[in-house]
Amino acid sequence: MKMLSLCLLVAVTVSSCTFVGSRNVRVDPRTEFPEARPYDGSQRLPGDVPVTGSNLRGAWFFRQPLQSRDPLFSNAFFHALWLWIREDGTYDLVYQASEGSRARNSPAFRAVDVRESGRFSISGGTLSLEPATTRAVELRQGGRRRTTLGNEPRDYVARVDGGYLNLAGPCATYQIEPICRDSDVWISLRSVSIESPDDVPEL
Repeated sequence: MKMLSLCLLVAVTVSSCTFVGSRNVRVDPRTEFPEARPYDGSQRLPGDVPVTGSNLRGAWFFRQPLQSRDPLFSNAFFHALWLWIREDGTYDLVYQASEGSRARNSPAFRAVDVRESGRFSISGGTLSLEPATTRAVELRQGGRRRTTLGNEPRDYVARVDGGYLNLAGPCATYQIEPICRDSDVWISLRSVSIESPDDVPEL
């Protein structure tokens, strides 16, 4: 039930967001997000090369919708990512994902909630993340475990395309979506008005 509430919260949050006016683009929140795609370095991402952090300033959001043949009992998968880029060179990232059965006491159920904070830099169209703290909550079979993870510096090809931020590069090791097992990934995040990680409820 909590997972269903989370999905509904995400849907409501996105549908009610006002998009950052400085980008002069209004993205229709009712449309589907582009799916995460494999990235091998040969693709050209749409959009403009960000020159400074101010080109990326604000909050960005990506979600992969719940996928299940049976909406109540079958295997399901969901993941979402929020990224805040600030003028002072700091960033926050929230990653949430679940897989397996929706029943939290099922051996097949697994969910993670990761909160990452650090500093970023922009150079030649590459966004570099240098985390200082990475904290996680893992849920399995009705249990909840809090851990501090190792920090993972990562570099992403970055392009700003109106109300979207296209990022391509490696997944963090805490990401559980299947596409991360085989390749780097390209995702398209939307510009949204969520102000801080505190506005994203923990799983």
